[in-house]
Amino acid sequence: MESDSQSPLLFFSQFLE
Repeated sequence: MESDSQSPLLFFSQFLE
């Protein structure tokens, strides 16, 4: 991804979608 800090957040977001 882009940011290591927001990486996990975006990853989880895709799982929830």
